[in-house]
Amino acid sequence: MGDSSSDSAVSVARASVLMKKNQITQQHLDSAAMNETIESQEVAVTTLIHLNATFEPLTEKQRALKKVVEARLKQYHDRENARVAKEQKPLLLAQRKEYASVVETNMLDRGMEATVTTQGREAKTLRIKFILIGKVFVNNLEKDDQFFSMLRRLGFTKLITTDGYNGSWSWDLTP
Repeated sequence: MGDSSSDSAVSVARASVLMKKNQITQQHLDSAAMNETIESQEVAVTTLIHLNATFEPLTEKQRALKKVVEARLKQYHDRENARVAKEQKPLLLAQRKEYASVVETNMLDRGMEATVTTQGREAKTLRIKFILIGKVFVNNLEKDDQFFSMLRRLGFTKLITTDGYNGSWSWDLTP
């Protein structure tokens, strides 16, 4: 065990470093609060980290700043998610149309005279037209979890099967 005077000196040194760190962090937070705008996601994240790691408990001013920073980060994330979704939209549309062609080819290869198409502006409905579609076909199709999983991954929201006359079945694929 160390003597109490050296333990005390270490505690004082740690307290001094912590106070200096808090002072610098508080200056950073005050400047962010005065600006009322968090310019970048990096600044927002840094500010939030400092708030969460340095101050216990938070003052009223720090809690208010934390709310502003969290709201700003949510805006960044929402904007980024929207940008990514917008970029992926044409790719998913093309993949859905290609998948319809693959399903049709697979059915033809198994001796089924079928037409498989997509419907809707964003091709989110897969339509299978096969004159021999009936309860047996639908029952077997419903057991194919991989098929339904793939439809959902590609962004299909509806599956319609029809015999082209009076018989049709549909599935809502929305999560």
